Amino acid sequence: MDFKKIAQNILPYGYIAKRYNRELKVEQLLREFKDSDVIDLTVPVESKYRCVVSVQGFGYSGSGAVVDLLREYSNCQVIGYVSVEGSKTARNKSMAEVDFIRLAGGLFEIEKYMESNNLFHDEALIHRTLCLFESSYLFSVPELRPYFLSFLKTIIDFSLPDLSQAYYNAYLKMPRSRASIYFLKKMPLKDFRKICGNFLNSIFNYFYSDNVEYFVADQIFSDFEFDMVRNKEYIPHLKCIYVPRDPRDLYAWTNYKKVEWIPQDLFTFIKWYKLMYSQLYTPKEDSIIIRYEAICLDYENEYKKVVDFLGLDESRHSMKRECFNPDESKKYVNIWKKSDMPKEDFEVIKKELGEYCCSLVD
Repeated sequence: MDFKKIAQNILPYGYIAKRYNRELKVEQLLREFKDSDVIDLTVPVESKYRCVVSVQGFGYSGSGAVVDLLREYSNCQVIGYVSVEGSKTARNKSMAEVDFIRLAGGLFEIEKYMESNNLFHDEALIHRTLCLFESSYLFSVPELRPYFLSFLKTIIDFSLPDLSQAYYNAYLKMPRSRASIYFLKKMPLKDFRKICGNFLNSIFNYFYSDNVEYFVADQIFSDFEFDMVRNKEYIPHLKCIYVPRDPRDLYAWTNYKKVEWIPQDLFTFIKWYKLMYSQLYTPKEDSIIIRYEAICLDYENEYKKVVDFLGLDESRHSMKRECFNPDESKKYVNIWKKSDMPKEDFEVIKKELGEYCCSLVD
């Protein structure tokens, strides 16, 4: 029996070891990437799309309903990981979220360190970025990897590679044979955002094909920061569609499904929901709110709102109801009324979160 092999597959050791093996892999690719192959991300890259659309929702909100609706248009290039109940679209890797902007180690976190001088924070940040890029589905696409590696080369000033042990932030790392220290290149925030914009346009343009006008992705940005001014500095031709869901249905459904990363305790859930959505209903440029309940129960009117907001050509709606069928998805509206949970819980939610509850279902 190979005890070492068995031990490596036992959590948490196995998880952490695999995590740092992944980091070592991207480090190796970065070292092998020749400077002569680096793409100059300071050179402007124009988007091939008329518009980039981010559909936003968090925690079983039903944002996949709008993603699927746009997937029915022949002039929309859609990537997104559908989880909405009633979706007719299969879930697979090719529909992964664009997660390297909003997650820890992503572009939004990097910009926070651009004008700081804390070497320890910078170094830990870059290691998070290496892990994040390696875990991204888009990084695994061979044609896209040079853009990720070029971005890393652009933001890393220099490094001390292949050290005998970890020195900076050593407590964060698993012991391994070699280690590296990275130093973040400093630049004005506006210059960093331009580089990010060129990087993102290069990634998104890869998916372009003739007669496509819209690039649509699920969850491009942070789920509850709603900062359209900042987001449009990354993607000037951006529009966002926010999809909230009645908190009573969300509470009933995630408790039924035992979704442990969403609070199942009533009062903790209320705090969580307020944190997620408290800034959503303030006016924002180039954004619209489409409630999940409304797109299911009042399909024609809500559909028209999306069409008008994006300027869609309805003649390109070639697969109507083939990806999103409101008659199917509306079965998952008002599920709180049929729930076995205490009715008093939903009365408390109505009292505490009444502004977020959908009037169509009361």
